[in-house]
Amino acid sequence: MILSTISSTNTFAKELLSKNEPVLDGTVIMAEEQTAGRGQKSNTWLSEPGKNLTFSIILDTAFLPINRQFLLNQSISLGILDALESGFGLSTWIKWPNDIYFGDYKIGGILIENLIMGNKHKNSIIGIGLNINQKQFPAELHRASSLTLLTGKEFSIKEVLKTVLSGILQRLIQLESQDTFYLEQDYRRNLLGWEQLRYFRQGDRTFQGIIKDVRPGGELCILVDGKEEEFDLQDLFFIF
Repeated sequence: MILSTISSTNTFAKELLSKNEPVLDGTVIMAEEQTAGRGQKSNTWLSEPGKNLTFSIILDTAFLPINRQFLLNQSISLGILDALESGFGLSTWIKWPNDIYFGDYKIGGILIENLIMGNKHKNSIIGIGLNINQKQFPAELHRASSLTLLTGKEFSIKEVLKTVLSGILQRLIQLESQDTFYLEQDYRRNLLGWEQLRYFRQGDRTFQGIIKDVRPGGELCILVDGKEEEFDLQDLFFIF
C-alpha cells in the first residue's frame, strides 16, 4: 500500500498488527512523506517529501530462532546491496550493523523491530529508508548522499522499490532455506572497513582497530592492540 503522509511506516505497520486481523505476510507499506521517521539508536530519519524511498515490510518470522535474529538483519542488508549493484551499478557497503554506504557516504538505513510471543518470533517489521532523488541535505548530515547525486540521474521511486524488493526476496529465500553460512560470509565481506585499520568511538574512548568478525547475535568483533573486543549494537560509532 502507498500512503501520502504518515508519522512512520513502522508505526503504521505495528498498528496494523495490533488490530488482531490477518495481515498478509510480506505486506509492504510505502510513504511519500514520513513526519516522524525513525532510525537506529532513537535517531530521526530525515527525508525530503516525495524524493526518497521510505517503506516497511511486515514478515512472518516464526521460523527464525530468537538467538539467530541478526540473520534477518544480514539478509535485508545484503538484499539492498544486491539490488543497488544489479539495478543501478552501485557498489555499496554495509556499515555495521545495517546502514547502507557508498564509500564514506550514507544513502540508506534499516530499522528492524521484532515482535515476540513467549520465547518465539511472531512477526518482524523491517523499516527501510533510501535516499533516491534528494539533492540537498541539512548541514549536520554532511555524509548523506543519494542515488541521483551518485549517478547524475533521476529515478522512479516505485521502480526502485520493485528492484529493492526483488533483491530482498532472494536473500529471504536464502535465509528460509537455512543456507546461512554463505549469508553470514557475504555479510562479513560486504562490511565497511572489513579487515581494515579504522578509527572508532565508544563513549569517551577513541581507538583504532580492525574488524575481524560478527558474532551470531550481531556483536562486532574488533582487534584492538592485539586483543579482540566485542561491541554490541548500541555501543560503537565509526569515525571517518
